[in-house]
Formats: sequence, structure tokens, C-alpha cells
Amino acid sequence: MRRFACLLALGLALPCAAQNPSLEFVGEVDFPMSAAGNGTSDVWGYTAPDGAEYAIVGVRDGTAIVSVPDLEILHTIPGPTQNDFYYHRDMVVYGSTLYVVSEMRGANEGVQVIDLSGLPGTAELVTSITAPGQIRSHNMDVDAAMGYAYVLAQGYNGVRILDLADPLAPAEVGWVPLPNGHDVHARGDTLYVAEGYQPTFSVWNVADKQAPQLLARVQVPNSGYVHNIWPSDDGRYVVTTEETVGKTVKVWDITDLDDIELVGEYLGANGLAHNAHVMGNLVILSHYSAGVTVVDISDPASPVEVARYDTTPGSDASGFFGTWGAYPYTASGYVYASDFDGKLTVLQMTNGAVTADEPVAPAASVLAEAYPNPFRTGATVRFEMAEAGPVRAVLYDALGREVAVLADGDRAAGTHTLTWGAGTLLPGAYFLRLEAAGTAQTLHLARVR
Repeated sequence: MRRFACLLALGLALPCAAQNPSLEFVGEVDFPMSAAGNGTSDVWGYTAPDGAEYAIVGVRDGTAIVSVPDLEILHTIPGPTQNDFYYHRDMVVYGSTLYVVSEMRGANEGVQVIDLSGLPGTAELVTSITAPGQIRSHNMDVDAAMGYAYVLAQGYNGVRILDLADPLAPAEVGWVPLPNGHDVHARGDTLYVAEGYQPTFSVWNVADKQAPQLLARVQVPNSGYVHNIWPSDDGRYVVTTEETVGKTVKVWDITDLDDIELVGEYLGANGLAHNAHVMGNLVILSHYSAGVTVVDISDPASPVEVARYDTTPGSDASGFFGTWGAYPYTASGYVYASDFDGKLTVLQMTNGAVTADEPVAPAASVLAEAYPNPFRTGATVRFEMAEAGPVRAVLYDALGREVAVLADGDRAAGTHTLTWGAGTLLPGAYFLRLEAAGTAQTLHLARVR
């Protein structure tokens, strides 16, 4: 993964490689505990078309939807509650549809399909999808670019592929066979699988849903339980966790799938990592009793911890308590963290980078917030011009490379919109540079899965 540059030559106020991010406490919400003393499980996020932000968290009785930053529990969608000691729930949002899987049996069991389009007023359970022998699931993911969901099989021996052409009515279309599996991540017809007790991880070409092709399988040396896998934005690296005391978070160079190389390792204060998310050159880890940990992998061979917020400050013992999940892909820089002890914590992450001062645009040219932001399939930006003149709008990726020219020519006075589709853009940070009426502004955007 290449180090970010200070892209001042382009006139962009973008963060430099030498980041000093911080995690600041915003607030927390407590949920009822189970009789065994277990609370929340996984956590996700959703930004509505109107810009409103929501945290979504698995709780004892189902899935809770919380408005951010006021932290009001708006809805709890009932889910199954039998069979599983820890009340495992896992979820992902695609457009305005929420999918939830769980290890439980009971009411609303299966893949829950929940319509979020009515928020904040309503969140409707549309259906729950089951198949013969396929009711429970530990994990799932959605390939937003291609419109397919990947659901870990009940027996951990494969991955079900669901077509999301109609997001509210997924259709079963394929199967990826596995020796064992735990967590999956899908992006652009590539599937990454952490294979648990094998202990291996694998990379698949799933363009043909009927005949997925194994591209690589890697035996992890001196391994624990290969739990989680997440690729870098450019697909050159993957980060894995092993959810085993003393086993490191590992960074792998997968540029050559015939010669995958372990290049870097990290382990937090408690020696027990759970899940990893990669965002730009940062890895955001839910690290159990060590809390939410942010690691800079600008140099993949030397991962460096750059920020931490400990949700259980009384202990860094190696045990299955503390931060279960951490979700960082939000429009306003929030990080949502879920804890075993029934708590949702909302943090604010700032990059702490030095940026160049930009001229403040006068009323003659006003750049409005993009909506939605973060975006999945595309976004729209509105701007106003008090008088006619030339307009140039260019989209850049986080490395300062030009991605698309969205406008280049004269525009009349009045209100204008720029709309574009995400196409093949990878998840990650983007920057829109707008030059109009003799001024320039840069808008920070994010594409999420």
C-alpha cells in the first residue's frame, strides 16, 4: 500500500501520510444484558439520503437502530433468541436495505431483510430467508459494486450467494465450497474468506456464480483461529485477525496470488484481536479489552498504533470481553463500537493531519454537501452560481489520482447539480475539487461497500 502524499500540488487540502488521528468520545447507549451477562454483538452504520446517520447494533432481542449523534434508540427489530449463548448477530446495509444473520433459532430466523427507507419513522422487517439446512449463519457481506450478498453457511462449509437485483427479495444463485469458514468479505466479484480452524484464508473469483474459481489459499504459519479478513482499498494487501491470545494481526501482500507474502504484524495491549476494517492506510480494529485500536499501515511492513479508545479502561486482560465490533465508514467521521457488556459507544475520529488553508468561497459559488455521503452506487452534489462562468469539477482518489472529470465548461447563473455513478470505484476516500466563480473548494467523499 503506497504512502499517502500531501497533495498540495493539486491544490487539494488532503491529509498527509504522517497522520495523528484521535478518537474522541461522543456518547454511549446501554442495552439489556442476557442472563449470562452478554450484551451487544456486531455493529454497522447507515447514512440516509437526507444525510441522517444511524448506528445499527445486534442486541439481545434483535437489532437496534440508533440515531446519531443524539443516540436515541428508534427501533429494535425482533430477531431469534434461542440456541446461542453469545447472541451473535451480524449485519450489513445495501442501499436502504439492512440484512441481518444470526447464530440463533426462533422468531424471524434466517437472513432478515429490513427496509430502512422509512427512517426515522419506521424500519420494517420485510421477510426472513431460509433454505433447507440453512437457517443460522455467523457472518455475511455484500458486494455493493456487483449487487450480490455472500452468506456463510450454517455448517461453515460454504458460502451462499444471493442476487440482490431486488434488494427486498434476494434470490439464491450460487455456492462457494469451503473446507471451513468464518468471516467473508466481497468486493468487485472477488471473495475473501477467513477459514477458521483450517487455518487458512482464501481468495476467489466469483464472477461466475455457478462456478466460483479458487485463486489462492494460504496456510497461516503458527496460527490460531483465522477469524477475519479485509482487503486494502487498492486490493494489493489483506489484513487478517486470528481471535486467539498472542496471535498477531497480519498484513499480507497479495499482489502475486501465486506468491502471497506475510509482510507485517501487530498486536494490541491485550494480545487478542477480533475484527479488522481497512480504511485508506488505517486499520480500525475491535480489540476486545484493548478497545478500538487504529493502526497505520502506510508502511505495511511496520504497522504502527496511532490511536486507541479503551471502552473497558479497567483491564487489558486477554479475554472475550470489551469491544466486539467497530464500524468506521461514516459520513461525519464517527466510529461505532459495540461491547460484550451491552454498550454502544460512538466516537469521533479525526485524522489530525496538517492541511493547507483554502480560500473560503463567497456566496457566488456554494458547494453543498454531497448526498448520500458516504455513497454506494453514486452521489449528487449541488452548487449555486450568482453569475455565469467557467466550472471545473474533478474527482480524485485518496492518492491524488484523477478519477473522473464531472464538469468542465461554462455554466449559467443559478443552481446546478452534478450526479455520477460509482461504477468500478473501490470503497475508500475520495475528494471532489470544484472550481467556480474564481474560487475553489474540496469536498471529502467516501464510498462504502
